[in-house]
Amino acid sequence: MARVIERYSAVRPLESRAEWYVILRYSGPTGTAADELAAPLQLASERGYIADAVMATSSSEEDNLWRIRDELPPPRIFDGYLVKYDLCQNCSIWIGPFQATSLD
Repeated sequence: MARVIERYSAVRPLESRAEWYVILRYSGPTGTAADELAAPLQLASERGYIADAVMATSSSEEDNLWRIRDELPPPRIFDGYLVKYDLCQNCSIWIGPFQATSLD
């Protein structure tokens, strides 16, 4: 990630470093991403499932996150193909467990 940030003049969104990063684009019929995701992300952090999180609060911050993602080289090569892991999924599938009172 450091090379991408340097080469494309992107801004590092988090000071923390990790082996894996997840970028999520949220859209929904009610509220904002901050309204819908703050509590589940906080709970996931408290339980050690995630180390850190950041939410874009402007289109320029969102553009920066996606520029970093788009310019990262694929992490794996399979059968001659470069692969990035992209997934499109209804957020309720993964947010639901974090809205429950207990995950134990």
